[in-house]
Amino acid sequence: MMENISAKYRATKRFAEDMIKEYQIRSADGKKTLYRTTDTMVNTIMINDWLLDRNLTFTIKKGDEYYVEGYPLELRTAASDMTIRLGTNSGNATFKRWMERVVIPDLKKGLRHDNGNRRTKAVRDNQFIKDLTLNIY
Repeated sequence: MMENISAKYRATKRFAEDMIKEYQIRSADGKKTLYRTTDTMVNTIMINDWLLDRNLTFTIKKGDEYYVEGYPLELRTAASDMTIRLGTNSGNATFKRWMERVVIPDLKKGLRHDNGNRRTKAVRDNQFIKDLTLNIY
């Protein structure tokens, strides 16, 4: 764990210092912003490398929405069940959208996901599911 933190710190510091020198950034605010942005970039790279190394995937069903790689990402509707790989911009964005728009709402309705299949199960009394629901009185 400490090796990863040290590697992350060294990478962030090296990239930021190189950019500060290259672009002659002198203000404290400019340097602070650059370090923060560089830290976010290094985090994203390390997370994506970890996800790709483990070949992590998830399955969306026909009719679910997914993103296609490009800039900007293009949203499409799956014509059939699809396996999506994590560790890419489109895969990560699709996973986030799928969780927010399919999995969490289904859990709130008492449905669960099992290898891409939606099944009815009594999960409404689960504390995690209760915490997902904002109760406004």
